[in-house]
Amino acid sequence: MNPVREQILKASVDKSFHGKIHPVHLSALEQNRFCGDEIQVYFQINNGLIENLSAEVRGCLIVHASWNLLAGSLRGKTLREGHLLCRDLLLHLKEQNSSTALQNTLSVLEAYRAPHARNSCASLPAMAALKALRDLSQSPL
Repeated sequence: MNPVREQILKASVDKSFHGKIHPVHLSALEQNRFCGDEIQVYFQINNGLIENLSAEVRGCLIVHASWNLLAGSLRGKTLREGHLLCRDLLLHLKEQNSSTALQNTLSVLEAYRAPHARNSCASLPAMAALKALRDLSQSPL
């Protein structure tokens, strides 16, 4: 089996970051209108750090894998670091320049860079997370 496919399959079955958490400080919904995939992300923030995060994912295996890989990379980051990580991942997936190389754990997603047909699947979790992290007005911080 293709090593990238193996990594994606393995990442897609991890349920560590799935379900709804309480309390929720930041949240966002992102949908792919073409295929119906959607993800609702939830963040708990403590002293400016992403303490916990989860999502309700209704989508394909690539959306699940992308969320799990991203969530593992976001936990413990500051809001700014999380914002930059999501932005850089999206820039990489859209084949635009970004300020840094992808973290090792996220590099498997480069297989889905534009113009790959599944690019929107790999991008959806980062789009939702970026939306939540941008909307700090929801946060009690």
